[in-house]
Amino acid sequence: MIQLKNLSKTFSTRAGKITALQKINLHIHPGEIFGVIGQSGAGKSTLIRCVNLLERPDEGEILIKNKNILKFSSSELCKLRHHMGMIFQHFNLLSSRNVYDNIALPLELLNYSSQEIKKTIEPLIELTGLENKTQAFPRQLSGGQKQRVAVARALASNPDIILCDEATSALDIQTSHAILALLRDINKKWGITILVITHQMDVVKNLCDRVALLSHGEILECASVVDFFTRPKTEKAKKLIETLLHRELPDKLTQRMQASSFASATPVWRIFFKGQSAETPLISVLIQTFHLEINIFQGNIENLKDETLGILDVTVKGTEENIKKGMAYLREKGAQVEVMGYV
Repeated sequence: MIQLKNLSKTFSTRAGKITALQKINLHIHPGEIFGVIGQSGAGKSTLIRCVNLLERPDEGEILIKNKNILKFSSSELCKLRHHMGMIFQHFNLLSSRNVYDNIALPLELLNYSSQEIKKTIEPLIELTGLENKTQAFPRQLSGGQKQRVAVARALASNPDIILCDEATSALDIQTSHAILALLRDINKKWGITILVITHQMDVVKNLCDRVALLSHGEILECASVVDFFTRPKTEKAKKLIETLLHRELPDKLTQRMQASSFASATPVWRIFFKGQSAETPLISVLIQTFHLEINIFQGNIENLKDETLGILDVTVKGTEENIKKGMAYLREKGAQVEVMGYV
């Protein structure tokens, strides 16, 4: 659906050139919810603005449905944008228009008749829960209601793709979750491809199928959401996940921990449980069958979009042979074990 090939973008400033994107390569599949996460200044907004050519890259290709849109004429690009909805962080509603007219605006620009507009947007008003707000103006709406108007407006032209630029960043947690649930519902019902850029880990966890980590204009890694959380490949990804999910090991433990094993060392494991492994009493089996002493010093549960992920940090005491057997058993049952160090 969307392919970015060797995409690069620089900006000229008084201080010199700033590289916003460097050799970006991404492939977003039809019907997928794809997230790009990164901290402020990572290049996220530049990336999403390149997808609909609000920004033109210096190098590379942008393929939508296997067509390089950088070669499109003005009329072809205009037609393409009719099939792309965009949801912004700050809603971008017209203060002089009520809810109904804000949603209708894209269709008016496409010269739809009033009857066609009504037929198109009434189901969108119902979908977004705005039935009682159609005559209200933006100043009379809450932040969540404004974003619902923005979602309905993005859907009005029947898009194949929706681009979300920090769509929940200006909302409180409860309202943010409601908007994420709405986007999931839209994706499930209509199969619309959604590209989300965000600095919020909750958005990735609760909404996305796959995610890419962007840092200083470069993609550091790209994976399914489950693999991103359980098998980060880069140190930056590991630190980001540990910080945002509050998974840092206790200071008292890290001060004593060593990277390599030593005589009488006790390994420190991080165990990830998902799917069937989360429903099996694996720790009890380690204790009873393999005679291991398991000390659990922290744990939590992460609710991802389609899966619940359990995480336990433990120390393991026992014979070297039984520790190896215990680890093999966990992996056989679908759990993932990461050796964090030794104490």
